[in-house]
Amino acid sequence: PFHRRCLQIQSLGRMPGKHMLFENSDLAVLNIDDESAMEMVENTDCRTVTFSVNNDRCDYSAKNIRIASSGVKYELVSNNNIGRVRFAVPGKFSVYNSMGAAVCLVEMGMDFKAVLDAVAECIGVPGRMEVVPTDTPYTVIIDYAHTPDAVENVLRTINEIVAANASKQAQAAQVITVVGCGGNRDKGKRPIMARIAFENSTQLILTSDNPRDEEPHAILQDMAAGLTAEECIRMSAEHSWQGFKAEWVQKQTRAAPAQKVVSAYEHNRRLMEELMGAGFNETGGMIDEQ
Repeated sequence: PFHRRCLQIQSLGRMPGKHMLFENSDLAVLNIDDESAMEMVENTDCRTVTFSVNNDRCDYSAKNIRIASSGVKYELVSNNNIGRVRFAVPGKFSVYNSMGAAVCLVEMGMDFKAVLDAVAECIGVPGRMEVVPTDTPYTVIIDYAHTPDAVENVLRTINEIVAANASKQAQAAQVITVVGCGGNRDKGKRPIMARIAFENSTQLILTSDNPRDEEPHAILQDMAAGLTAEECIRMSAEHSWQGFKAEWVQKQTRAAPAQKVVSAYEHNRRLMEELMGAGFNETGGMIDEQ
């Protein structure tokens, strides 16, 4: 019965489906920066608690927000408490995500300080604006964005971080983006993803990622179709058209000056299933963090 109920909610669409969830809930924690938030709980009996980044007329608000390549910091303020939040995932969306989780836990009865301490210990989800620990003056971020919208959103977030911290840097930051498209997948998105990455990066490195049954060079050609002939020539001259990414990325990051932000998209996570089947292991395959 629960499975059928979930399918029923999914079939209703975003708003009716969420409204049905709140009809069966005792507590609703809502981000009121979403214009449709209150609509989700109309004519329901659940207790409603609100949070916001932009609106002070809420139960919990975020103040003195600091967004850096290493994560976010802000003060979580309510009528009864105020505390400093640290969350090791960069981007404004991380302020919303960590606020929502923290408010839920506090409203369920957990100690306010204990909740903030727990948030500070969170390292995020692998492959979602994942900051790779390095002992270098640049930042490496991995995100498995696999659609044009996702690539644009991640790069917009990274460029916002770079812009916000520009005054603190001795030299202009660069955004080096590695973007790959897998084989035997939607070919239509390849030129769009390359175009978006090109427009939002200081330097772009194209890779075929996991080609599966396709010719790697053909995947690169599909991606390059999103760029003009002059842009492709420029990329070729800068050695940014790479069928195999590891050596080039290593070379670039070794030479990277301070404040570079290196971002990676839609790559094989630990090891691609196909490579595992071919006998690769944890030390023999290619890992994004490396």
